[in-house]
Order: sequence, then structure tokens, then C-alpha cells
Amino acid sequence: MEIMGYKLYKLGFLFFVIVMNFNLLTAQNKGVLEGKVVDAATNEPLIGAAIIIEGTNTGAVADLNGVYRLTNVPFGDAIITAKYLGYESLSKHVNLTTSDKQDLDFELNLIGILNEEIVITAQAEGQISAINKQLSSNTIENVISAKKIQEVPDANAAESLGRLPGVSILRNGGEGSKIVIRGLAPKFNKVQVEGVKMASTDSDDRSTDLSMISPYMLEAIEVSKAAMADKEADVLGGSVNFVLREAPKETKFDVLLQGGYNKLFNNYKNYKLVIGGSKRFFNDKLGIFAQVDLERRNRSSYEMKATYNNVLLSNPGPLDTIDVSLTNLYIQQISRDIKRGGGALVLDYKLKNGSVKLSSFGSLINKNIVNRYEDMRPTYLQQYYGLNNSVQDIKVMTNSLSINKSYGPLKISGGLSYSYSDNYSPDNVIFSGIEANAFETPLDLEAGPSYVASKAKYNIDNAIVSEISKDSFYTYESEFALNLNLEYEHSFSKNLNMKLKTGYKHKILNKFYDREYNKIPVSWAGHGAAFREKILETYPWMLDYTSPTSSNLPYSLFADDNYTDGVFPGGDYQVKYAPQIDLTNEILNISEDYYFKDYILSNKDDYEGTETYDAAYIMGTFNIGKKLTFIPGMRYENNTTEYTANRGNSSFMLWNEGYAFSDTTVKQTHNYLLPMIHLKYKPLSWLDIRLAYTHTLARPDFSDIIPKWNIEDFAVEWNNPYLKPSLSHNYDVYLSIFQNKMGLLTLGVFTKRYII
Repeated sequence: MEIMGYKLYKLGFLFFVIVMNFNLLTAQNKGVLEGKVVDAATNEPLIGAAIIIEGTNTGAVADLNGVYRLTNVPFGDAIITAKYLGYESLSKHVNLTTSDKQDLDFELNLIGILNEEIVITAQAEGQISAINKQLSSNTIENVISAKKIQEVPDANAAESLGRLPGVSILRNGGEGSKIVIRGLAPKFNKVQVEGVKMASTDSDDRSTDLSMISPYMLEAIEVSKAAMADKEADVLGGSVNFVLREAPKETKFDVLLQGGYNKLFNNYKNYKLVIGGSKRFFNDKLGIFAQVDLERRNRSSYEMKATYNNVLLSNPGPLDTIDVSLTNLYIQQISRDIKRGGGALVLDYKLKNGSVKLSSFGSLINKNIVNRYEDMRPTYLQQYYGLNNSVQDIKVMTNSLSINKSYGPLKISGGLSYSYSDNYSPDNVIFSGIEANAFETPLDLEAGPSYVASKAKYNIDNAIVSEISKDSFYTYESEFALNLNLEYEHSFSKNLNMKLKTGYKHKILNKFYDREYNKIPVSWAGHGAAFREKILETYPWMLDYTSPTSSNLPYSLFADDNYTDGVFPGGDYQVKYAPQIDLTNEILNISEDYYFKDYILSNKDDYEGTETYDAAYIMGTFNIGKKLTFIPGMRYENNTTEYTANRGNSSFMLWNEGYAFSDTTVKQTHNYLLPMIHLKYKPLSWLDIRLAYTHTLARPDFSDIIPKWNIEDFAVEWNNPYLKPSLSHNYDVYLSIFQNKMGLLTLGVFTKRYII
């Protein structure tokens, strides 16, 4: 397969060179038009405007700055028309006598309001822009424009994405964090900034936390639901690309200040500050855009989770003889103090027939989370009281340098990029106690959660401390990439236009994960004796509440009898005797010398590794007549993974007595040829039909392919490091109906057939 892919790339590149040289000989009587399409009233760029040469099928599409480039324009007289949904079309006469680039700008008026005064909202402008971008795209795509993003005050980019069809969001503490496209989990979707993949913030899978991205630094959000050969193929669900803002012609300075109040927890410490500006220099050739975001949010919440179990009665019969009982009721009051800082810097320089762009984006989130909880286990008549206090620092960064340059009908583009993530959570504190015989009996486990909660005794004098521990995690990922693309356009006749594109991409990904778990022996016996002496020496009043003959540590010494924030709205649930957080922290501070490392948990899941990726593709875009566009393509991908993890035996081994393991490295290579076919048909001026067949893949989670195993007393954890990527055959049919005064109605169906 690897040899076949290499031959395909060589053959495609050779074909490209032959076609380019042949057409260079026939392109002597053709020129280039370049210009900008803007709103006549506001001078705002009209993204996705279509520019065509009348009487031919040759055309171009305006980019995010409203700029278009039209090649293969025949010498002599021609009529050039600019079209944009919601606006009056405008045609201009040109007479080309030279192959050098000539400028031709268009100023379009909103339809039906020529010479009239009208007020249109920014959100409506954004919607029009998004519709035009969607219609002009060759793939199945949804777009959110900058105006629409900024009109609605979304907390982050994930919230903005949730407004698109086929996209839903996963929330953490009420805030959007990850996206689901077409029902597929976040790990099956690719997230990019300026075409650069964001590094994963998770140690297990390849998903990315989108709460890191501020919507105010974005020019557009592009969601592609059908892959094309010139894009990476690991997108079972879809791909999201965040386009950063560039400096417009006019100098701008923006300030946004917001405040907020959380009534549920009476918190006023919510704010958001955005400061940004842009300016162009050297006759508008150099543009600089910079922005800084600072934010603080209280995302505290009350949460309840219930677990049920199906238990067959002694005489199994019909379904109505199955007893459904509540086995676990988890009640939490979670305080979340989230601080976020980020920024973007974009420099672009206009070359003759091209541009250079340097983009940098970075974000840091600090999460301070205090989770007070009660874990009720009515089947065992047990209740746990607990406190988890954690601090998490997440950093993400992407940097890219891109260049594109046109030489007549030939366009060369490429660049370098670097992305990085760092997820560090030091000293997560865990403090819990357990109460036996914690419920009034008899107890009806079919009665529901509120009934079970009402039967809790809350007899903390009968509770003992069950765990005191500290846990830390560190995850790191970096990726370096380079790419080169060649694109050539030629018109064979008025009814046949072709774009041929080929390219190559190389990436190196590094991944690292480490965990350290330490705990204090909570029993007064054995190792806990020294801990007992230290506690009683520091807090002599505890002597009156401890028994010299008991090996247990009473939980009542640490319970906060005055804690009132744990009562849920409605009063059915409460977190009543949470640990005193100040006393708990004091205990942890004086106990540093008494922690023992849990060698099993601290080593069995650690890993590090490298992935090397090479890809090549060839793709053609054929405009046949004025109604049909056919886009066949083939992509070759080669991915080599090399991961090191631990294999050990923890059976009959105490947690503080070491861990018998050895590190193991496994190297695997997978390569695939992936065909992609798109068809775009416009039988009527108001009807757009799209068909697509794509062949995509999903690479296994990091935690699944590391060569790890662990043999326990009565269980075995065993990874398969030889897992192959999952392949999918995808079929899409989309139908769009649109008119200038109506907007856009889109109907679509899709199916995916997986090969695992």
C-alpha cells in the first residue's frame, strides 16, 4: 500500500507538470483580473461573492476579505458579473490586452433598496454572509461569520458552533466545552485554527477543549461535514476551522467590558474584558491585528446522578417481574472558579499576486474546583461524605506561517505550523468518610432518588475517615507540520474549466502523560500510628473524641456542621456534612511527611510516544457548463505510531510496596488510499444539489493503543497496541433552495458505513 501511494503521488505530480506545461503554451492570450467585492453602503467585504465571466463557466469566489482572483480571462472584450445572495448583481465591461494582472472592484447594493435608506442588523448581515459562503463552497459546509458571532454574546467558540445544524455541544459546569457533529463524539471531529490542528487537551482521546477560544478574535467559523482530498482524512464526523481576524483597511480599536451575577450562589465576580486593535502600514501592504481577552466566571452548580440495576426476581417470568432498583445516588455541590486569559496576533503582508500570513493564538485556563459530595449506596446501607479540591491549568497555542503566490493560472501555497497543549493538575485533594448503616429500614429501592435521600440518617458519629490522598496529572502534546500545494487552472472552452491541485503534508506529534498518586494511611494502626501522633499533637482537643483502642479516625472531627450552601433548589437533596475545607487543608499541609506513594496507580497508565504522518493527494475540479461541478480526488496517508508504556503485575501487591513493571515500546505503521468524489449540480437559479462520497478514518484513542497491561488479583487490563484506524464510507445528499428575498432552506441526508 505504501509503494502504491508513493507511485500515485509521483504519477499525480508528473501529470500536474505535464498539464501545466501544456497549458502554459496555450495561455498566452489570457489575462488575470483581481479585485474586491464590498457592500456599497458599508464598504464591508462580501464573503463568498461569486464573480463569473459571462458566456463561460469560468469564475471565482471572494475570500474572507472580499478579495477574488479570476484567471484565464480571454484577451479582448468581456463582461464580468458579481453576484451575492440578497444583493443586486452587478456587471462590468473589461477589455484585456495584456497578461498582467488588472484590478476590477465591485460595490453591490442590497436588493430592492437601491437609492433608499435601510437599516439592517449586524446579525442579518452575518447570516447573509454565511449563506453566500455556504453556497459558494464546493463541499458540504456551514459557516458562521464574524458579524453573527459578535452579535450574540456567546461565552466561547463552542457556544457559537452550537447554533449550526447538525452540531451539538457538550457542557461542563453549564459552559460549552466540546462539540458533537452529526451525533459523533468530539474525538471523531477535527478542530483547527487557521487550518492548524489544535493539540488535544485530553490524555485519553484526541478531542479538544473549545472553551479556550474567545469568539471575539474570530473572522469566521467553518464547519465541513464532507471531507475533500486536499484535507486530512481523520474526520468521521466533520472538521471545524476557526479563522482569525485580519486587519481591515481602516484602523480599528475595540474594547468590550462585561460583568455578571450568579444568583444561585450570590456571586458578583464575573467579568470579561476584550481589548484589540488593528492597523495597516506601508500603503496597506502590512496589516497587524492584536487582541487580548481576560475573563473570570463562576460556574458553580448542583448536580445529582442516579444509577439503577436490573435484578431478576426469584421466579423469573415476564418482563414485569424484573425489579429495577436504585443502587447509587451521587449528590454534588460543585464550586467552580474559572479564570481565562488569551490572545491572538495576526500579521499579513500583501505580495504581488500573493500574501504572507503569520498567525499566533494562545489561551490559558485556570480552574479552581471544590466538589463537596455525598455518595449514597443504599443497597449496602452505606453513605460516603467527601471533598475533592483541584486546581487545573490548561494551556493551548497554535502558530502558523503561510504563504501563497500566483503566477498567472498557477498558484503555489504552503507553510509551517506548530501547535501545543499542556494540561497540569497538581495536588488534587481527596478527603472522604464512610458511614455504615446509614439509612432507615425498611428501604424501598424502587421509590426513587428523593425517597432514598430522605431516608439517610446522617449519623456522622458512626462515620470514619476512608481516604486522604493527593493526586496529580500532567498531559503534554505538541505537533509540528509543513505542507506544500500546487494549483493550476485552465479553461479548455467556454463550457469546460478545470482546476488541478496536488500537494504534500508532513507532521510529527509528540504525546506524554504522567500521574502521581499519594495517600495517607487513615488507620491509627501500622503506618498510621505516626500520623495519629502528629494529628493529636497539633490538635489536642481531638483527644476527647478519639478512642485509644480504635484503629479508625472519626469523620465527625472534620465535618462542617454549619455548611448550608449544599441545599439544592426545591430542598429534595442536600450535601449536609461536607468536610471543613480549612481544617482539611491544614491537615494536608502538616501531613506531607506521612504520604505514601501508590506505586500501582502512579505507574500503570503513564506513557509517551511519537506519531509521524505523511500525506499526498491529487484532486481535480471540473466545471462542466454553467450547472455542473465534478470534483474527484485521491488521498494517500501514512501514519507511524511509536508508544512506550508500562506492563506490570499488581496481583497480591500492596499499594505502597512498589510495582513490578517494565516499559515496552511498540511501533506500528498504517497507510491508506482514500478516494473522495463530490458533485455539485445547479439545475435552476434557486436550486443547489450536492452529492458526495468520501472515505475517511478515525485513529484509535491514545489510551487504547499504548502497549499497557496490568494483572490484578481478579482482573486483567490489557491494551491492544496493534489496533488499526477505523475506516468509514460516507455518503451525503444535500438540497438547498434559495432566493434573494427568502434566504436559504437546506435539506440533507447522510449515511456512514464503518469498517472496524
